Amino acid sequence: MYWLYPKKKQSDTLFIAYDAKDPRNFCPPGQSWGALTAEECDRVLSLSKSEQSIQLPNDKNDGIARDYHQASMRSINYNEQTKWLWQRIVNNLTYANETWWGFDVYGIIEPLQLLCYDATKGKKGGKDRWEPHIDNAHPFSCRKISFSIELSDPNTYKGGELKVYASEKPIDLPNSRGSTIMFPSFFLNEVKPVVDGQRWVLIGWISGPQLK
Repeated sequence: MYWLYPKKKQSDTLFIAYDAKDPRNFCPPGQSWGALTAEECDRVLSLSKSEQSIQLPNDKNDGIARDYHQASMRSINYNEQTKWLWQRIVNNLTYANETWWGFDVYGIIEPLQLLCYDATKGKKGGKDRWEPHIDNAHPFSCRKISFSIELSDPNTYKGGELKVYASEKPIDLPNSRGSTIMFPSFFLNEVKPVVDGQRWVLIGWISGPQLK
């Protein structure tokens, strides 16, 4: 057999992060990209007061365990109030994709998800978390790039670390308030249980044709 090595289309970049600890990751006045400021994080969190909360399930179906995702969720749609936020996210994802991954994408076709991982509201004694999973597993095979924006001060909660596994050991990711993290949706990832306080985060996905 003669093996044909496919031509490489994407880079080996595992993730992109605008770490809010670094001033270089904030956009100058008049531009729309980069990490969120503390004031912008508060602006996003204020949306939780106007959107209905849904408790994401953590149960079993016919004895088969689902991906455990225990947290409260609010859908954030595009409108005049959130236009600035969507534009910031689209700019970040577009730049990251065009610079490093080169995926064929449509855009963001799902509502953004404002999540609260709360140590005090776990069902049956469990802690809010998201066990290891892949974001573009069926029926979400259109997802190409995942993103997560840290909205809480890491000093206000314990646990809740976002872990991305491109290999056996997870990647260390920034968790400073306002940091934006982007990674390919086919990477295994999880959110560790929150054991104290609340961790607020905004997540979503950029989608496109199914990967081939």
